[in-house]
Amino acid sequence: MTHTDSDNTNNAARNERVRRAFFGNRLFIAAFIGVALWFGGNALLHRNSLEGKPAPVFSGTMLDGGIFALEEHLGKQPVLLDFWAVWCPPCREALPKVAAAAVAHADNGLVVCAVNLKETPDTVHAFLQGRGLELPVLLDSDGAVAAKYGVKAIPMLVFINRAGNVNRVHVGAMSKEELDEALAAIL
Repeated sequence: MTHTDSDNTNNAARNERVRRAFFGNRLFIAAFIGVALWFGGNALLHRNSLEGKPAPVFSGTMLDGGIFALEEHLGKQPVLLDFWAVWCPPCREALPKVAAAAVAHADNGLVVCAVNLKETPDTVHAFLQGRGLELPVLLDSDGAVAAKYGVKAIPMLVFINRAGNVNRVHVGAMSKEELDEALAAIL
Protein backbone atom coordinates (compact mmCIF):
# COMPACT_ATOMS: atom_id res chain seq x y z
CA MET A 1 0.00 0.00 0.00
CA THR A 2 1.41 3.38 -0.94
CA HIS A 3 0.80 6.65 0.81
CA THR A 4 -0.05 9.69 -1.19
CA ASP A 5 0.68 13.31 -0.47
CA SER A 6 -2.97 13.76 0.53
CA ASP A 7 -2.60 10.97 3.15
CA ASN A 8 0.44 12.74 4.59
CA THR A 9 -1.45 16.07 4.61
CA ASN A 10 -4.44 14.46 6.36
CA ASN A 11 -2.16 12.83 8.93
CA ALA A 12 -0.32 16.10 9.55
CA ALA A 13 -3.62 17.97 9.98
CA ARG A 14 -4.93 15.31 12.34
CA ASN A 15 -1.71 15.39 14.37
CA GLU A 16 -1.93 19.19 14.58
CA ARG A 17 -5.55 18.97 15.83
CA VAL A 18 -4.56 16.42 18.48
CA ARG A 19 -1.60 18.57 19.58
CA ARG A 20 -3.79 21.70 19.84
CA ALA A 21 -6.50 19.83 21.75
CA PHE A 22 -3.95 18.36 24.16
CA PHE A 23 -2.20 21.65 24.87
CA GLY A 24 -5.46 23.60 24.80
CA ASN A 25 -6.96 21.30 27.46
CA ARG A 26 -3.83 21.60 29.58
CA LEU A 27 -4.00 25.38 29.30
CA PHE A 28 -7.69 25.34 30.29
CA ILE A 29 -6.99 23.10 33.30
CA ALA A 30 -4.09 25.30 34.42
CA ALA A 31 -6.25 28.42 34.06
CA PHE A 32 -9.09 26.77 36.00
CA ILE A 33 -6.76 25.78 38.85
CA GLY A 34 -5.28 29.28 38.90
CA VAL A 35 -8.70 30.91 39.14
CA ALA A 36 -9.83 28.46 41.84
CA LEU A 37 -6.73 29.18 43.91
CA TRP A 38 -7.07 32.93 43.39
CA PHE A 39 -10.71 33.09 44.52
CA GLY A 40 -11.08 30.32 47.03
CA GLY A 41 -8.01 28.21 47.39
CA ASN A 42 -6.09 30.32 49.87
CA ALA A 43 -7.05 27.77 52.53
CA LEU A 44 -5.09 25.21 50.53
CA LEU A 45 -1.99 27.39 50.37
CA HIS A 46 -2.02 29.56 53.50
CA ARG A 47 -3.08 29.56 57.10
CA ASN A 48 -6.38 31.23 57.77
CA SER A 49 -5.82 34.86 58.73
CA LEU A 50 -7.60 34.30 62.07
CA GLU A 51 -5.20 31.60 63.25
CA GLY A 52 -2.99 32.77 66.11
CA LYS A 53 -5.09 35.88 66.72
CA PRO A 54 -7.67 36.64 69.42
CA ALA A 55 -11.08 35.25 68.52
CA PRO A 56 -13.52 37.94 67.39
CA VAL A 57 -16.14 38.37 70.11
CA PHE A 58 -19.86 38.17 69.46
CA SER A 59 -23.11 37.44 71.20
CA GLY A 60 -26.41 36.25 69.87
CA THR A 61 -29.65 34.44 70.44
CA MET A 62 -29.61 30.68 70.82
CA LEU A 63 -32.22 28.31 69.39
CA ASP A 64 -33.48 27.69 72.94
CA GLY A 65 -33.98 31.45 73.46
CA GLY A 66 -30.92 32.01 75.61
CA ILE A 67 -27.98 34.27 74.82
CA PHE A 68 -24.49 33.06 73.93
CA ALA A 69 -21.66 35.53 74.54
CA LEU A 70 -18.28 34.24 73.40
CA GLU A 71 -16.51 36.77 75.60
CA GLU A 72 -17.72 34.90 78.71
CA HIS A 73 -15.65 31.86 77.69
CA LEU A 74 -12.49 33.44 76.26
CA GLY A 75 -9.47 33.06 78.49
CA LYS A 76 -11.25 30.38 80.52
CA GLN A 77 -12.44 27.51 78.34
CA PRO A 78 -11.65 26.04 74.93
CA VAL A 79 -14.35 26.77 72.37
CA LEU A 80 -15.40 25.06 69.15
CA LEU A 81 -17.52 27.07 66.72
CA ASP A 82 -19.18 25.20 63.87
CA PHE A 83 -20.63 27.41 61.12
CA TRP A 84 -23.27 25.39 59.29
CA ALA A 85 -26.66 25.26 57.55
CA VAL A 86 -29.35 22.61 57.14
CA TRP A 87 -29.14 22.70 53.32
CA CYS A 88 -25.37 21.91 53.32
CA PRO A 89 -24.56 18.15 52.89
CA PRO A 90 -21.04 18.36 54.40
CA CYS A 91 -22.54 20.28 57.35
CA ARG A 92 -25.09 17.52 57.89
CA GLU A 93 -22.20 15.04 57.87
CA ALA A 94 -20.10 17.07 60.33
CA LEU A 95 -22.76 18.08 62.86
CA PRO A 96 -23.21 14.66 64.53
CA LYS A 97 -19.43 14.49 65.08
CA VAL A 98 -19.47 17.97 66.61
CA ALA A 99 -22.41 17.02 68.85
CA ALA A 100 -20.59 13.86 69.99
CA ALA A 101 -17.42 15.87 70.68
CA ALA A 102 -19.43 18.31 72.81
CA VAL A 103 -20.59 15.44 75.01
CA ALA A 104 -17.25 13.61 75.05
CA HIS A 105 -15.24 16.69 76.06
CA ALA A 106 -17.71 18.46 78.36
CA ASP A 107 -15.68 17.35 81.39
CA ASN A 108 -12.62 19.04 79.83
CA GLY A 109 -14.53 22.33 79.74
CA LEU A 110 -15.09 22.38 75.97
CA VAL A 111 -17.75 24.87 74.93
CA VAL A 112 -19.42 24.09 71.60
CA CYS A 113 -21.53 26.55 69.66
CA ALA A 114 -23.04 25.48 66.34
CA VAL A 115 -23.60 28.76 64.47
CA ASN A 116 -26.48 28.31 62.04
CA LEU A 117 -26.41 30.63 59.06
CA LYS A 118 -29.58 32.51 58.18
CA GLU A 119 -32.18 29.80 58.71
CA THR A 120 -35.40 30.02 60.66
CA PRO A 121 -35.67 28.55 64.16
CA ASP A 122 -38.38 26.16 62.91
CA THR A 123 -36.13 24.84 60.13
CA VAL A 124 -33.20 24.32 62.51
CA HIS A 125 -35.33 22.75 65.25
CA ALA A 126 -37.01 20.34 62.80
CA PHE A 127 -33.62 19.31 61.39
CA LEU A 128 -32.07 18.67 64.82
CA GLN A 129 -35.13 16.82 66.07
CA GLY A 130 -35.28 14.69 62.90
CA ARG A 131 -31.64 13.66 63.39
CA GLY A 132 -31.86 13.23 67.15
CA LEU A 133 -29.13 15.84 67.69
CA GLU A 134 -28.76 17.93 70.80
CA LEU A 135 -26.25 20.74 70.87
CA PRO A 136 -26.23 24.49 71.48
CA VAL A 137 -27.16 26.39 68.33
CA LEU A 138 -26.73 30.11 67.81
CA LEU A 139 -29.03 31.62 65.19
CA ASP A 140 -26.93 33.91 62.98
CA SER A 141 -30.02 35.20 61.19
CA ASP A 142 -28.30 38.20 59.60
CA GLY A 143 -24.90 36.61 58.99
CA ALA A 144 -23.09 39.08 61.28
CA VAL A 145 -21.17 36.39 63.20
CA ALA A 146 -20.16 34.64 59.99
CA ALA A 147 -18.93 37.98 58.62
CA LYS A 148 -16.74 38.54 61.72
CA TYR A 149 -15.11 35.18 61.09
CA GLY A 150 -14.80 35.62 57.32
CA VAL A 151 -16.91 32.57 56.54
CA LYS A 152 -16.84 31.94 52.79
CA ALA A 153 -17.68 28.23 52.79
CA ILE A 154 -19.32 25.84 55.23
CA PRO A 155 -18.95 23.86 57.31
CA MET A 156 -16.25 25.96 58.89
CA LEU A 157 -14.94 24.87 62.27
CA VAL A 158 -13.05 27.34 64.45
CA PHE A 159 -10.97 25.95 67.32
CA ILE A 160 -10.32 28.53 70.05
CA ASN A 161 -7.83 27.72 72.81
CA ARG A 162 -8.17 28.50 76.51
CA ALA A 163 -6.23 31.74 76.04
CA GLY A 164 -8.93 32.97 73.66
CA ASN A 165 -6.88 32.73 70.47
CA VAL A 166 -7.93 30.97 67.28
CA ASN A 167 -5.80 27.85 67.14
CA ARG A 168 -7.15 26.43 63.88
CA VAL A 169 -9.78 27.05 61.21
CA HIS A 170 -10.97 24.14 59.10
CA VAL A 171 -13.29 24.39 56.11
CA GLY A 172 -15.12 21.21 55.12
CA ALA A 173 -16.14 18.06 56.93
CA MET A 174 -13.58 16.40 59.19
CA SER A 175 -13.14 12.76 60.04
CA LYS A 176 -13.59 11.86 63.71
CA GLU A 177 -9.82 11.40 63.95
CA GLU A 178 -9.10 14.84 62.47
CA LEU A 179 -11.65 16.44 64.79
CA ASP A 180 -10.17 14.68 67.82
CA GLU A 181 -6.68 15.81 66.84
CA ALA A 182 -7.75 19.44 66.42
CA LEU A 183 -9.63 19.34 69.74
CA ALA A 184 -6.63 17.83 71.55
CA ALA A 185 -4.61 20.90 70.59
CA ILE A 186 -7.02 23.21 72.46
CA LEU A 187 -8.08 21.07 75.44
